[in-house]
Amino acid sequence: VRNAMSLAEALDKAQGGGLILVRPGKYETMLCFKTAGVTVAGDGSSEDCVIKVVGAAKGFPPCAVVCRAFECRLVNMTVHFAGLEAESNAILVQSGSLSVMNCDIHNGIGTGILVRSSMDATILGNRLHDCGACGVRLEQDVHASVRYNDIIRCKGAGVEVREGANPIIEFNR
Repeated sequence: VRNAMSLAEALDKAQGGGLILVRPGKYETMLCFKTAGVTVAGDGSSEDCVIKVVGAAKGFPPCAVVCRAFECRLVNMTVHFAGLEAESNAILVQSGSLSVMNCDIHNGIGTGILVRSSMDATILGNRLHDCGACGVRLEQDVHASVRYNDIIRCKGAGVEVREGANPIIEFNR
């Protein structure tokens, strides 16, 4: 991300297959993946590249990151949603598919990651913690891989699987 361009602007302007390399810092903006194949990756440890959102952005569901495109990736970032909505999500796969890898994810009121019905997700090597609901929720007809994650201190289930979902869940703790 260039100094003159915000992270949200860079994501809006990204072309398919693009990489947005995020410098260490705190970004108080909601991210929306709208272009297929885009990767947002932290340049440093996940603790150094932080997305923190307080409350829902106008016209969006209550979340810090929403995916509305296929084959997108979020890598090496901290994602913290600090809203008051019980039905909130730190990361929402609303449509398309998203891979979330090596991220630190927290939502004190709602769910860490929600994958909506009939969508796809790869959730690999993350730390999901202190969520007010479950760490990961997979709705009906979801195809997902949930592997090698630390899911701790969540008030709900570590991984909640709704009827009809077809996930691979292994090597989590």
